[in-house]
Amino acid sequence: DKTGTITTGVPQLAEAVCAPGCDRTTLLTLAAAAERSSEHPVARAIVDDPRVVVLDEPTSGLEEQEAHRFGEIVRGLSDNGETSVLLVEHDIPFVMAVCDRITVLNLGEVIGEGTPDEVSADPIVRAAYLG
Repeated sequence: DKTGTITTGVPQLAEAVCAPGCDRTTLLTLAAAAERSSEHPVARAIVDDPRVVVLDEPTSGLEEQEAHRFGEIVRGLSDNGETSVLLVEHDIPFVMAVCDRITVLNLGEVIGEGTPDEVSADPIVRAAYLG
């Protein structure tokens, strides 16, 4: 909140994804974004120590800087080696920056699969999504 109180659940989120020694400004920025966006459910998920987190359009409504920060959070979740993230997202630059493996669907049919480089080079995916 505006008084500088860190929201419930966000300290665990910050601890899980911030580099050691995150400063208070970073934590407060994270807390503010969490209150306005889809990060708050992620904070709750971290507290429960899940094996899988499913995120459906998590960047919807986020500003570019918030989406970038959220991408770091998602990477932090999956980089711990204990949590898998299933991401459903139409923000292609976000997906390419965050995901190790991508499965591309078009009208419910798989049209591409692989690393970001493999998917972005696939002519079928390019025709459907990347122009």
